[in-house]
Amino acid sequence: MKQASAISTILRTYVVQNENMNSVGVAPADFVIQPDISKFGITELARADEMAEIGKAKTRELISKLRELLCVIDPLSLSELSRNHQ
Repeated sequence: MKQASAISTILRTYVVQNENMNSVGVAPADFVIQPDISKFGITELARADEMAEIGKAKTRELISKLRELLCVIDPLSLSELSRNHQ
């Protein structure tokens, strides 16, 4: 088994801390887009474009659900948003 470097360990600690903070901060959110980027290592910043594409795909997948929720909150704003993006 490969031993983790000190930097990798520090970064992993940061990720765990963020996960804990996000569980508190995201919990009250009405809508969260959370793409699965678990296949990427914490130090794979060179693959950020791939991660961004996964995020874009997840957003496209969920956009209709977001629009439904927005319509419930404020139907007028949603119609304005739809008009501006045509």
